Amino acid sequence: MAFAVTNSSVTDTSKILRTGNKIYFRKTGAITWVDFGWPFNVSPTQNITFSQLMGNRTGVAVQLRNDMTEAAFGVEFDTVSVKDSDVYSLYTGGTAVAGGTGITNATGFALKAGTTLGRCIWVQEDNAGGTAMVMWMPAAAVSGNGEGEQDGYHTLKFKIDRLAKAGYVPDAALGTYSSNTSSDYGINFLLTNLAQLPALLDKIDAEP
Repeated sequence: MAFAVTNSSVTDTSKILRTGNKIYFRKTGAITWVDFGWPFNVSPTQNITFSQLMGNRTGVAVQLRNDMTEAAFGVEFDTVSVKDSDVYSLYTGGTAVAGGTGITNATGFALKAGTTLGRCIWVQEDNAGGTAMVMWMPAAAVSGNGEGEQDGYHTLKFKIDRLAKAGYVPDAALGTYSSNTSSDYGINFLLTNLAQLPALLDKIDAEP
């Protein structure tokens, strides 16, 4: 049999993704999503730890096994949409409360340590190429991760952890899956037609 590759079109320019980013989060118990507005410095995180088993029969230690023992995935980013009350409440971990008597133009936010649990959708969209990558996280946690500055503009930093949801099986509307192909961390979708994005977001939103 002659040498062959399965993806002979890999060098086509259509395979290149120049991304804009849209990040949405829905708190547990909520029915609508919070849009993080104008994100930048978006960076995926993937921290994997391995445990190595060594042995020595001849005076030279050799590696017998290299097993994954820990895995953590997520995304870190800044947003310049700092004055949006829904975004800021996820940053503080508290709930927005209107100003008290005589303070009609103020909103207060309780500052809490910890994270907010929910679900996340991260869209990497390429309008020029008409494609998108969609990272669907059925279990996630968001927390504020400091403040920053961009050419004099104030920014908020966020960290979203992609949590494992043991035995998660996507609804049939998202594709043909079964308990044998469950995905604890959700699914990453590659859309070759950007026009499919609204329909996909609707199907994700309807996930139980």
